[in-house]
Amino acid sequence: MVMLSEKQKEFLKKPITVLVGTKRKDGSVHLNPAWFEFEDGYFYLNSAKERFWPRHIERDQQATLAFYDPESFYTNLEVVAKLVEIKKEGAAEHINKLSHRYTGKDYSLPIGKDRIILKLEPIKVYGSV
Repeated sequence: MVMLSEKQKEFLKKPITVLVGTKRKDGSVHLNPAWFEFEDGYFYLNSAKERFWPRHIERDQQATLAFYDPESFYTNLEVVAKLVEIKKEGAAEHINKLSHRYTGKDYSLPIGKDRIILKLEPIKVYGSV
């Protein structure tokens, strides 16, 4: 596991949207915005299981995560991460926690039974932060 610097960890405390980069079966890039949290050295993402990007991560066992400061895109962080775990347990509570982080409110869309948490480990880090 690559350890992030204190400056990078501080940057990731901001409620900024992550751009999740994965590959489609034909090799083209799929980009999807998502909410995240960084805790204990890992990135945690939440999604409905049937969406394309989590299926790509499950297939390829990795993703690229891009973070851009909304005030200046020159302040950025790119993380290549490998999949550690996908789990259903606690996913409904987790999306609500993320919703509070980003909106200050409970998650407003119906929470389906097929939500999942993806745990990703950073293996390479690039960027200006």
